[in-house]
Amino acid sequence: MKHQHFIPCSCETEGLYITKYEDEPETYVAIFKHGYNPKCKSLWNKVRYIWQIVTTGQPFGDDIVLSKSDALRLSSLLNSLYK
Repeated sequence: MKHQHFIPCSCETEGLYITKYEDEPETYVAIFKHGYNPKCKSLWNKVRYIWQIVTTGQPFGDDIVLSKSDALRLSSLLNSLYK
């Protein structure tokens, strides 16, 4: 089973897509940077987004893989910033 979460940027143009598979220790974080707010997307931006998917096979700009210890460290950091 996998757990997936999308966290949009406050500006509504980027977002993080987080995936965690129960049988894997790593956490996958994809960084979407083309926006999801249709009001803010021009035709040119939509074409660029489609072109990126066609040429790279990925709808996101970049991604990182966090080990279990790094994911826990990130979680701890975020929790400590908002206490």
